[in-house]
Amino acid sequence: MTDVEERQKVLIVDDQAENVQMLMQALKADHAVIAARNGEKALQLALREPQPDLILLDVMMPEMDGYEVCARLKADEATREIPVIFITALSEAADEAKGLDLGAVDYITKPFNPDLVRARVRNHLELKRSRDFVRRVFGQFVSAEVRDKIIAEKNRLVGERKQVAVLFADIRNFTTFSEKSEPEKIVHQLNEYFEQMVQCITAKGGTVDKFIGDAVMAVFGGLVDLENACDSALQAALAMRSSLRELNAAWGAEGIHVFDNGIGLHFGPVLQGTIGSSARKEFTIIGDTVNLSARLESLTKEYEQSILCSADFAGRLSPEFRERLVELGRVRIRGRETELGLLGC
Repeated sequence: MTDVEERQKVLIVDDQAENVQMLMQALKADHAVIAARNGEKALQLALREPQPDLILLDVMMPEMDGYEVCARLKADEATREIPVIFITALSEAADEAKGLDLGAVDYITKPFNPDLVRARVRNHLELKRSRDFVRRVFGQFVSAEVRDKIIAEKNRLVGERKQVAVLFADIRNFTTFSEKSEPEKIVHQLNEYFEQMVQCITAKGGTVDKFIGDAVMAVFGGLVDLENACDSALQAALAMRSSLRELNAAWGAEGIHVFDNGIGLHFGPVLQGTIGSSARKEFTIIGDTVNLSARLESLTKEYEQSILCSADFAGRLSPEFRERLVELGRVRIRGRETELGLLGC
């Protein structure tokens, strides 16, 4: 990476050329600096890759003032994480409060001291660099939705009751495969498998809750609002089966052991939130709905079905998806007093 690529990018937004020149002069030695003379241009540049790491924003501009620019930046998911520092001649406490309420991280009044601007910009860019690092590393271990919720709510996370569709997928006869394979080979093939399965899940709006050995559990409708969580979950399951067939064709051509999996689907209430000790917590869902989806997956081999779902799940499907299922009668699930309607695909 070159020195220019390492420098963080600052967007200056001011309709006065002399202010732009002074700010550029103050910052160009340490940062990549670009400028916009109006709000509309600023919004365009904020979306252009590579995006600015920070925006210095004037308030008093024609057509679209800085407050509106900030509000629009924070309303757009693509730009809301860019720190905004207001730099303006408006010096009343109410003006500063308004800017901070809109989501700005700082407020500097004109005439400004270049050394102060450099220090404020440097500090906020360092904070952003640290935050981006945490998000990038953290995001490798949890889904983006879970990561963002935990970061946003910090220690205020409490349990929420949700009605969700749960997908549980497990590789069949994995123990036999692992007994005969080297650990490095197992991990490599599992990662390749999970990469494809997760893509199928997230493409349909699902959130990966956890990996349990060779199993993956996903939630539809918990953190991401979906028009029909059950439709999305079944679509993901069908896509997973199709993707696995493609993987197996490639593995088989190379003489590599192929996988088969079973998928269980159920819909019902869960408690969504954090669980664990004071030293280590996990964001997950808890409830009988989770247990039932896992039990349904375990029955797929017995019923010779790739995908099994409960009648509760099937009853919420759109007609076009419901007609793809076959009735398999009722089954008594271990640990439950009442029988469960079962459908396969």
